[in-house]
Parts: sequence; structure tokens; C-alpha cells
Amino acid sequence: MKTVGDIASRVAGARVIGDRHAIITDIERDSRNVRFGTLFVCIPGAHVDGHDFIAQAAKSGATAILTTRDPEKGEVDLPEGMAAIVVPDLHPALEAIVPFYYSYPARDMRIIGITGTNGKTTTSYLLRAILRSAGFRVGLIGTIQIMIEEEIFPVHNTTPDVADLQKILDLMREKNMDYVIMEVSSHALDQNRVAGIEFDTAIFTNLTQDHLDYHKTIENYRLAKSKLFDLVSRKGVKIEKNAIINIDDPSGEFMLEHANCQKFTYSIEHESDFIASEINVTSIGSRFRFTSKHLDLELNLKITGIFNIYNAMAAASAALAEHIDPWIVKKSLEKFTSVPGRFERVDVGQNFSVIVDYAHTPDGVTNVLRTARQIARKRILTVFGCGGDRDRTKRPIMGRLAAELSDVVIVTSDNPRSEDPQKILDEVEAGVLEKIENKTHECIISRREAIFHAINIAEEDDIVVILGKGHETYQILNDRTIHFDDRETAREAIICLASRDFSEIVTDSRKIEPDCLFVALKGEKFNGEDFAIDAIEKGAAGVIVSETCPAEKIPSQGKIFKVPNTLEAYQWLARFHRERFDIPVIAITGSNGKTTTKDLTAAVISSLGKIQKTAENFNNEIGLPLTLFGINENHAAAVVEMGMRGLGQIATLASIAEPTIGVVTNVGETHIELLGSIDNIARAKSELVQSIPPGGTAILNADDHRVAAMKGLANPKVRILTFGINKKADIQGSNVLIQNHRTTFEVESGNFSREFSIPMVGIHNVYDALAAIAVGFALNISAERIAEGLQNLSPTKMRLEIIERHGFRIINDTYNASPLSMRAAIETTAEISRSRKVAVLGDMLELGKIAPNAHRQIGECLGANDFEIVITCGELADYIAEGARGAGVPFVATTKSHEEALEILKSVLDVGDTILVKGSRGMRMERIVARL
Repeated sequence: MKTVGDIASRVAGARVIGDRHAIITDIERDSRNVRFGTLFVCIPGAHVDGHDFIAQAAKSGATAILTTRDPEKGEVDLPEGMAAIVVPDLHPALEAIVPFYYSYPARDMRIIGITGTNGKTTTSYLLRAILRSAGFRVGLIGTIQIMIEEEIFPVHNTTPDVADLQKILDLMREKNMDYVIMEVSSHALDQNRVAGIEFDTAIFTNLTQDHLDYHKTIENYRLAKSKLFDLVSRKGVKIEKNAIINIDDPSGEFMLEHANCQKFTYSIEHESDFIASEINVTSIGSRFRFTSKHLDLELNLKITGIFNIYNAMAAASAALAEHIDPWIVKKSLEKFTSVPGRFERVDVGQNFSVIVDYAHTPDGVTNVLRTARQIARKRILTVFGCGGDRDRTKRPIMGRLAAELSDVVIVTSDNPRSEDPQKILDEVEAGVLEKIENKTHECIISRREAIFHAINIAEEDDIVVILGKGHETYQILNDRTIHFDDRETAREAIICLASRDFSEIVTDSRKIEPDCLFVALKGEKFNGEDFAIDAIEKGAAGVIVSETCPAEKIPSQGKIFKVPNTLEAYQWLARFHRERFDIPVIAITGSNGKTTTKDLTAAVISSLGKIQKTAENFNNEIGLPLTLFGINENHAAAVVEMGMRGLGQIATLASIAEPTIGVVTNVGETHIELLGSIDNIARAKSELVQSIPPGGTAILNADDHRVAAMKGLANPKVRILTFGINKKADIQGSNVLIQNHRTTFEVESGNFSREFSIPMVGIHNVYDALAAIAVGFALNISAERIAEGLQNLSPTKMRLEIIERHGFRIINDTYNASPLSMRAAIETTAEISRSRKVAVLGDMLELGKIAPNAHRQIGECLGANDFEIVITCGELADYIAEGARGAGVPFVATTKSHEEALEILKSVLDVGDTILVKGSRGMRMERIVARL
């Protein structure tokens, strides 16, 4: 353990205010991660000043702060009991403090640093494979991820800052790593993020134009890279240090001058310690002879391209410098297959090639396209862009190279960040036009559209090369970061565009149609791949199976597509189908009322023409696509429900349906067992609001404060319409009157006022109707047409369905149940009943820890609404009974089965009674209704 005084002693000019002997247990810059004993580093940033969070850090248990501001001079407030280390300059202080705090973990492992413009990631993975084959435990810190053996951690910078890096190294030491391989960026070297690290081996891959937005000149960029060789040359506690340098690169000699240790060079074109010769590059790999004074290896790699031969040489040279057996080097390199996003093939079963690569520099583009040219049988179609807020000078250069080395060039967005995407494309296109001659080129801002276009125009034996993002799974836009994966999008494009050749999409092998495409979905109790061969035999023209599908289950005939996830592919197809139709899509979510609101909405907008709507309860990741596939050229609009059983699910459904209007009815306790809290339920529902595109409309319940708060989550260019009764709303309901089987109410909106009527009962149904009316207003449907649609609506089965039978009035509300809908049903029954009220209630499921109290409160609600007979059925029946008895209900019975409940019910009924029957879907309470 280190004390405040220990840490302060490492920084010249540091002063301690407070307890020098206080123990430090951690060093943190983010107040949200502070724990007891933390030294909180107060970094002033462009947007956030760490000093503003000192009080929060103190509350979380921080022992001390590290700052340049003096509390004794009133420059910063220091909470009572907290110490301060005041230093002249924060960053040099951190460089001294952090490695010391963690007891210099890099000294206990061999550290191999790799720097260069291109090839760092592939070289690191190749070297990792060699060292692990030799029996060593290896950690990796790189562009794609951090790995501790097989354990994977996310990464935000190629080289983390000094505090995060030392913490990672400390964890690697704790887990007994023998080696750590690090990609070391020029930014990290220039900013000294690698302070406190003594390198054992340093590798230089190459140097070409990049990051000039930061370094300004290529000379500065080269000098920053050379610092790695200054570091490996320093005397320290370690011995036998190595510099591995690509001497074919013009900057190789410069790196050699900075290396004052054992040096090894590698090359193809010049004299060097390690040489590659007799090179043969093919579409599936590469072969070469790797020699030195004491070595002669024939290497057959499964990765292709001259640039990968350089990467393999760098890894092999470093491994040999580390005294790894040459035959282990050979075996490891020949076994190696790929690095994510580095010349990665996307093969779904198409008759042309698709390659995704991270290349985002002129040199990277050149290497990838020249390799593609070596293996191309026909055309090369290149999709690429340049990042915003980065080196602008390379944009026309990359445009020229792409035009020179491709047959078709499609310029698109990369990560535009704060720049106007069109202006970036214009600067790239300027270079394209210099070299394109009579070849084809296009500029398409949307990266998804660009990839789809390239796949669409690709012909047999062409190569589609998608450059710039490689392994990245996001795209940074001006106002947000979205999920985006070139590989995933390419697969989606291949599957979707190929689907046009099939008659329809089928997931049930019992419903095969001639020339259809069968998607082999997997469930908990079934695997569609078991029926793939059968589907082809019945007439399907193709099947989609998973990449892991056993060979014996794959048909020998028909078109076979292999994807990582067949459900995802099914959803791609549904979205592609939906995009064919330029119609409004209204998506509805909420804890209760989704189905009723859907039916009301379809009725309200029925004057537009034929409406496609969710059937039954098809509102999940399989049901929603099924609804979308039903859209055809005769439909004027679609109304879909969106259910959820976890965070992120509605966002996924919205990405498939691409709704133009989103409706959130309410937020209640439904699915609380799965989401943990009502706030999480609200967060899940809000995903629909966040998905509505600019120009769309979000319709929100003003009387539900959690729903009303979602207004702030919508895109600023999304129109917001609110509905409600108690709070001021855009669509304001009032004067609700329930009579017989109908409910009438008035609606005001601006200067508009009118009475509406619906063939259903209950105040909660008025809310659903107001939401539907809001949709009508959003689509500019007249009040007369809206009223006519509502008037002609057929009541929905099992939702407050009123049945007159044998002298009894039965309220069949057995479709489902939650605390919110249960209370609504009880209150509505009380309002329409003029006789004795009876309730037969089943359990409300999926309520988790709140279930006992939620059921107890329903019993209390029954008493408050003057029910005289309550019969409960299920595992939680006792809680409803307990609440009902406590609320004064005269007759209460608990049962465990439908039969027992019916027997008691029949024994107590009188002619004229009103009987409410309700419970969750799993309770099947409609069976009681059927037998009454």
C-alpha cells in the first residue's frame, strides 16, 4: 500500500495538504469510479473539469485529490478530512506517480511494443499466436481489444492513457502473464502514455502519411514513432533488448539510428538479417522462403498479400529474437487464419468475393487493393471514405489511389464526426476524378446504402473491397454514435439482395412454397436446421443456415447461405422488405394497452386504405418480421406492436420496422422480474422514441410522468404529440361517459373540439383511443374519418369483452394481466355494474420480488371498489385474498385450479351478478369463461 506522502515524494515540487499517512487504494480520474481510499485526479478538460466533482468523489470515499490548484489559496474547495497533493504540472506528475503506485508492473513481464502506420494489429496477433504456442502466457493491448490470454476487455484508444495502461499491466501481472504485446501509437509516444514502461523488444512495421491533423508534418510523425526505440534503448532493470525494423521502409534507417540495443532488420527488397524470397501470393494465402544466416524456413500462410508477408516477418523476427524455436514459429504462422477486420472475407455463399479491411491511410489502401488485384479474376469494386476531424490532406490521395487501383469506386462516409459528410466526399472525389478516366464512380453518403449498392452491382468473380472501418462496430456521426459493422452490413446486403430471386420467406418447413427461401431459425425446443434438407425436397429454392450447421444437415441442392445468426438474417430480410414500401409505419409500445391501441389506430386510419397490423401477439423478434413480410403494394400503412423482455429489444425491433410514428401508451410493472425496476422498464420503452427519425412523430401519454419525460430523448427534428385527460396535452380528453357497451368522450386539440365514441368500456380504453386519434391527427386524417373508423371498430376478444349469458354479465378480460391493467379492469367493472360484483382472478406473472405486494394491492383495490365475492386461482392467490379480506370483501376464496374455482363460483352466483374474469396469459383464465 502507498500513502499520500509516498506518492507525493515521486513528484518534484509537490506539496501535501492534509494527512500524509492516509492510504491510497486506487487512482481514478472519473468520479463515478471512485471508491474508498481513491486518489482522485482533477483533470480540467475542454468540456468537463474534474475539480467540479471533488465533493462527489469525497462522498464516494476518496482519500485525496491530485491537483495543480492550491486549496490554501482558495483556488479549490477541499472537503473536510480529504488530503490534497498539489503539483506544478498534472501530466508529468501522473507519469511519475502511476507506475510507482502500481510498483512498475512492466518490469515483471517481457514487454514487446509495436509501432508503425500499418500492420501493428496483424503483427501483434501473429506474435501472440507464436508465443502462446511456445507455452507462454500472453497479454495483448491493441486497437481491437485487450486480451489477457482468452479473456477479452474493450479498448477505447490504441494505447490507453498512463493511468489505464498501468492498471491493465498490473492486472496482467496479477494473472501471471509472461509477455505483453502492445500496439504503441504515435499519439501515445508523443504524449508519454507509456511512461514507466521498460520495453524488451520494439518493432517498427512501416511509416506512411497518417495523423497529420495531430503531428502537422511527416517529420514530426516519424520522430514520435522513433521514441519507442529511444525507450527500448534506455538502461534499466532489464537486459537483452531488441529492435526489430523493416528496412524496406524509407524510415527504417531513421529508426535504426534511435536504437541503441541489439538490432534485427527484415526485408524483401534490401539486404537484412531476415529476408523473404520466392514469394507466391494467391487468393487463399501466400508462400515464401524466410531466411537468415542460420535459418531457412518455407512458410505457407493462410493469410494473403505482400503486406501480410511483412507482418509475418516482423512477428517471426521478434519471436526469434526472443529465442523461440524456429519450428514453433513456422507451425504457428502456418496455422494462423485471420485478424478481425484485416483483409477479412465475408462469405455467405455468394458467387463473388467481399473483403473488409481497416485500411484508412494511403499506404493501407494501396496494400489492400494491390493484393486484391493479384487475386482478382474480374473487377474490383471499392467502397471507402475518410474520417472527419482528421488529416484532410490524405483524402484526395486516397481517392486517386482507389481510382487507379479499382474498376469501380464508391465513395461514402467513414466516421464523419463533426464535419459535413458531403464536404468530406467532395474532397475525396477530387482525387478520384484525377484518375478515374472512363471507369465508374459514385458518391453515396449513407455507408449502408453504399455497401448495398456495391453488392447489388457485383457480378460473378468480382471482388467488393470495403475499406476504412474493419473491426469497428460503430459509426461516429455529428450528434451520436450508432452501431455499424461493415461485415454485418455486407452479409445483410448479400442475403437481402439475393432474396429478390425467391418467391417468399418461410420459417416453418410445413409451409414450404415453391421457390421460397427457408430460414432455419433456432429456438429453445427446436432447430430449423433439422428441416433444411426437407425444405429443399418440398420445393424451397434456398436455405439460410448458421455457419456452425453440421455438414450432414446442409442440403446438396439449392442455394445455401451461411450466416452467424439465422434470426438476425431473418430480421434483415424483414427490414429489407419493409424498405420497399414508402408507407407510414406506426409502432406501439407500453406496459398495457398495446393491442387495443393497435386496433384503435388501425380503425382511425382505415380511411387511408388497406392497413397491415400485428396479428395476435406477434410483437417480438420473430412475430414483428412476420407482420412486416405481410406488407404489399396494396397497403396504405402498417400498425405494429412492439413488446420486450429486456433492454435493447425495442431498439432492435425499431431498427427492423423503421417506424415513422411511435406511440408509448404507459409504463407499469409488467416484466419487472426481467428488468429489475420500473425505471428500467421506462428506459426500455423509451428506445422507441429514440428510434423515430427526423420528420417522424412521437406520441406520448402526458398523464404518465415516465412517458412524458421521454420527450427529451427524441431527436430535435421529431414532432411530439401528447395525449391525456388529467394533464394538459395536445390531444386532450374529457367528459368520459360509459354506457352499456360503449364509451363516449370529448377531445380538444387547439381550436378543435368533438365528441367520439368507441365500442368498448373503461377509462383506460379512452387513453388508448386518444393515442390512436393522435396518430390520425399526425397523418392529417379528418375528424369525421377518425370518428367513422372508431364507430365501425369491432371489439377485441378477451379485452373487457362483455358477454351476457344465463342471466349473468361476464367481463372477459383474460388476454393478459399486470397491476396496471388489473386495476383498470376492476374499476371499469365497478363503473358499469349495477348489481353484485364478483371477481375470479388468476396470478399476474413476471413481477419478481414485487409480486406479493402487487397481488395484495389488487385485493385491496377489489375492496375499495365494493366487490362482494372474490375467488382467486394460482400460486399467488393467497396474496390477493389477504388484501381483499383486509379491505372488507365479504366472501373470499383461494383455489389452485380452474375446476376448484368454477365449483366455488357456481355455488355462490346469483342471477344478475357481474363477473370479472382476469389473469395473466399463462393462467388461461378464458377456460373459466368458456365453462360458465
